[in-house]
Parts: sequence; C-alpha cells; structure tokens
Amino acid sequence: MPDPNGPDAWESLSELVRSIEPQLERDLAYCLANPPDPKKHPATSAVIAEYVRRIQLYLTQSKAGTAGLREQAAQYPNLVIEIQEIEEWIKQRKPGTARRPFSQEDQDLLGDWLVRHADSSYSKARRFVAGVVKSLSKKGAPSKKPETLRMLDARIANGWSYSVLAAKMCDCGAKKHTAHCSERIRKRIKELEGFLKTLGITLQPPGEK
Repeated sequence: MPDPNGPDAWESLSELVRSIEPQLERDLAYCLANPPDPKKHPATSAVIAEYVRRIQLYLTQSKAGTAGLREQAAQYPNLVIEIQEIEEWIKQRKPGTARRPFSQEDQDLLGDWLVRHADSSYSKARRFVAGVVKSLSKKGAPSKKPETLRMLDARIANGWSYSVLAAKMCDCGAKKHTAHCSERIRKRIKELEGFLKTLGITLQPPGEK
C-alpha cells in the first residue's frame, strides 16, 4: 500500500478519482446535446441542469490532478455522492454492468488521505469514499425513481392532480387505479421534491383540483 504521506500517493489518488471520468464525459455530452424541453419537462430540465453543473465541476477538478482532488475534498466533499444521487432519478439502471474495481486498500488510502491532508472529518471522508465506491461498483437494480420524475413533469406541465396521475401514469400494473395508487404516487413525488430541495431546486406544483 502506498505511503499516504508520500508524493506517489497523491498521483495514485488522482488516478482513482479520474477513473470515472470517461462515463461522466459521455453523460455530459449527451445531456448537452439532448436538453429536455423545460415546458414539457420542467422538473427533469431543472435536475439535468444541476447534473451538468456538478459533472462540469467534477471534471474540472479531476483534470487538475492532486490539487483538484484536494479542493474537491475540502470544498465539495459530497460532490460524487450528489452526482450518483441525481443519476438514480434520471437513469434506468441495468444490473450486472461492472466498472473499475475499487479495493478495500484503495478505500483506506483515499479515506486516510482525506483526513490527513484535506482537513476532512472522518464522517465526511467516509461519505466521499462511499460515493466513489458506489460510482465504480456494479449498477444496482432498476428503480422507479425515473418514472417518478416523469410524473412530476406531467403534474407541473399539465396541472394534473394525483388522481389524474394515477389514472394516466400509475405503474402498479392494475387495470383500475384507486385512491391507494394516488396516495402512493403522492408519497413518491414528495420524496422527489424533498431531494430537489437538497439541490436547491424548488418547483411550483399546481393546485389540487
């Protein structure tokens, strides 16, 4: 294991963090080339804008090498986690796609460096490492978060109530959608709205009809 106090460790850490650059660059290029219509997809448009902003910040710091890693760890310790969290709402994940291995030794090295050299607390270092591990690990099982984001788009763009959303967009598989479906969708959208607030996004929903 490299000495966390030695100069080689700095470049090793930068290489580890840069290992997720290619996928982020592809995601950035796609988002910039295919922006959602803000009128038809107001929630998705706002989320994509924040996603793009964070990827651009990450890539700028990553390409700056060890100096960029130091700045990211000190000023934006949750950047990797935020990128991963946004992806859960905008991407349909497919299980079984492996990315670069990130061993326990790698994790220990990165965490130790953050605490020793980036003035990071233990809890922040652990969150940062967890974000990198999650970004480099196998993709998780598909979730319904992307569908929930589309429901919020429809709710805002069309002024639909939860009952209308249930009738038109419920994904429970039933032929007839009840008040239970409406309530389940309401809870999913409230969870999404809570997440949007953590990104600094506040969208005005329509009044209930």
